[in-house]
Amino acid sequence: MCNLIKKNQKGFTIFEFLVSVAIIGTISSLFIVNVSKETRGNELNEAVILLNDQIRELQNLALSSSQHDSNNVMSWGMYLEEGESTAIIFTDNDDVSGIPGDTIYQAGECVKDLVFPSNITFGEDGNSNFKGWDLDGEAFEDRSLVDHLFLFFYPPDSRVEISIRQQENNPGHQHSYRVSYVEFDLYNSDTVETVKVRINNYGLLEVID
Repeated sequence: MCNLIKKNQKGFTIFEFLVSVAIIGTISSLFIVNVSKETRGNELNEAVILLNDQIRELQNLALSSSQHDSNNVMSWGMYLEEGESTAIIFTDNDDVSGIPGDTIYQAGECVKDLVFPSNITFGEDGNSNFKGWDLDGEAFEDRSLVDHLFLFFYPPDSRVEISIRQQENNPGHQHSYRVSYVEFDLYNSDTVETVKVRINNYGLLEVID
């Protein structure tokens, strides 16, 4: 019996071995591609969560009237620029003239950079991404010339002021608007996918598309 089993046993031929390796390699590569696509798809969701968490943090800082680097903090701010993947977290302080809360981002006010993956940007560069409602809430305004977004969180009630502008540091520019809420896309350049988010003047962020 043992001799019969030994006589009937035989291993893989070189051809069978190569075919098996090829099949396993193909299946593995398909699995890796699918996992990679799923991971890239999740990056937009992760970006939404990161942005929302930062807004909650800024609201808490405003609620507690937190100060930073011994500055007289009038408000905590977040600054986003179209086509960029880094948000600037800053404090709007009294400037050298003693003007409280001038809503201008100046040197020395930066607290930290909120860095997203390089393929995730605040809208696609050049697409005039930031849009908002007028403060009276009567009509939607397509602000086709604005490419900067400022969020200011004021102590002690964490009231949120939203400003969309064409020029970064000029709230008096003709294309500078205070709005009751803002909508913009988070754009994944790898997958060419977007997710549209809305932030209102209570600091509530929601995904609308």
